[in-house]
Amino acid sequence: MANKIFIERLGAELHPFTVEGKTEKEWRSMSDEELMETKSYQDFLEWKDNDGDKALEKLKETIRYLEDKTNAWGEQITNQEKWLVARERESYIGWNDILRKYIKEMQWDKLVCSFSGGHDSGCITGVYALKIYENGEEEKIPLNEAHFTLYSAHIWSRNGGTEEEIKADEEKMFREEWLNKKSLFRMGHAGCMSPTYLPLMENFGSWANHPSTDGTLTFYPYVEEDEIADFDDPYEIQYTCYGTGY
Repeated sequence: MANKIFIERLGAELHPFTVEGKTEKEWRSMSDEELMETKSYQDFLEWKDNDGDKALEKLKETIRYLEDKTNAWGEQITNQEKWLVARERESYIGWNDILRKYIKEMQWDKLVCSFSGGHDSGCITGVYALKIYENGEEEKIPLNEAHFTLYSAHIWSRNGGTEEEIKADEEKMFREEWLNKKSLFRMGHAGCMSPTYLPLMENFGSWANHPSTDGTLTFYPYVEEDEIADFDDPYEIQYTCYGTGY
């Protein structure tokens, strides 16, 4: 989950959610006997062909996902330090501006992201901020993409209608579908959004049929329109391709 300051810059609202009406704390404190009385256990039991031991272990594994199955790129919403989802509506362009304003506020001279990908997958592999002092000394500040990643519930209206009707429908869906889960079995995925990754989507899409690629993305502090002497690119990208696609 993104750090608190960046979340505030995004204007996102963080919401805890429940599963079967139980909070994260309640699930983590339940005994085996109590777990076996839940709908989630019955769902895992049916999936595991009535093998009670395996069903119970899979249920417990899901509850403690972060502790035992840490996966930096996973989107499963139990794979977070806290069971939280964020509500946000920002556009891709808006995310980029917010990232660059954040870089400016942190007084960094640039944010550099290394990446690699190809053949249907790709990711950010490293992130650091660079700060240059008046005496010319440079400081590299190591970060990771999780610093900027938001696991979110993207909201849209099912029914359309007037602006008031759409807002009411979205609010209802957010409460019912995102904040009150019915089962831990096959827990839904939250939308995983990071402005550090968006340029990779713009340049490589899903990486389908793309050769292996290594490169860097560089983001600079936000510049107000009246301060721009030349065209201000939102980021710089450099990369090298090797091998071939499919």
